[in-house]
Amino acid sequence: MANEQQGAQGAAQEAAEAPQTDSTATGPEEGAGGAQEAAEGTDAHGHPVISQGKYDREVKKRDDKIAELEAQIAEAAKSQEAAEALRKQVDELKAEQADKDVSYELSMAGCVNEKAAKAVLADYDNDIAKLKEECPYLFNARKPSGSLGLKPSGAPKLTREQIADIEDPEKRYQAIKENIDLY
Repeated sequence: MANEQQGAQGAAQEAAEAPQTDSTATGPEEGAGGAQEAAEGTDAHGHPVISQGKYDREVKKRDDKIAELEAQIAEAAKSQEAAEALRKQVDELKAEQADKDVSYELSMAGCVNEKAAKAVLADYDNDIAKLKEECPYLFNARKPSGSLGLKPSGAPKLTREQIADIEDPEKRYQAIKENIDLY
C-alpha cells in the first residue's frame, strides 16, 4: 500500500510541475490523498482529465470547423467552375470573332469559296495574299460587272413617252427603273 501512495504522489508532483491547460483541472491539495488528485486533474498515467461535456464541445467545435472548411472548398470549386466556364465562353467568342475576321478578309480579297479557302489557309501561314497567289481559282479575277447604281453622266434621259414606246417588257422595266424620278 505504501507503493501505491508513492506512485500516486509521484504522479501528483508531475502534474503540479507541468503547466495545466485544462481549466477544470485543479492542483494538488494539501492533506488530500493521491486518489482524489488523480480524479480531478490527471488520471493514473499523468494525463489531464477531460470532462465529457468539454470533450463533446471540442468535438462539435472541430466538426463545425470541418464543415466550414468543406463549405469553403465547395464554394471555391464553384467559383473555379464558373471561372472556367466563363473562360471557355470567352475563348469561343474569340474563335468566332477570328473566324468572322478571316471571312471578311477573304470576301474583301474576292474569294469565291470561303469554306475551301479557310480549309487550306493554314497551309499558307494564314496569309491570304499567299493563298491568292497560289490558288487563284479560289478568287475572282474579274471586276464586278453591271450597274453600280449610278447613271453615267453623259447618258441622255428618256421621257415617259419614250419609255412607254419600248415594246420589250424587260427593257421597258429597266428604263423605268433607271428613270424612276419621272414616275
